[in-house]
Amino acid sequence: MYAEKTDYDDIEMSSRLRNILRRNGFESLEGLREYPKEHFIKFSNMGQATLQELYQI
Repeated sequence: MYAEKTDYDDIEMSSRLRNILRRNGFESLEGLREYPKEHFIKFSNMGQATLQELYQI
């Protein structure tokens, strides 16, 4: 049995973070689990505040 994917609309986050994740190919939060945290800063427009928001999620 597969776990249901968690859509961005189900999680409270800023529209900036939501747009950054979608632009970088992440359609759900499950893909983020396998992605190294140190690579998030390389996303375009990922400022420190947005990065902290992502880490909290």
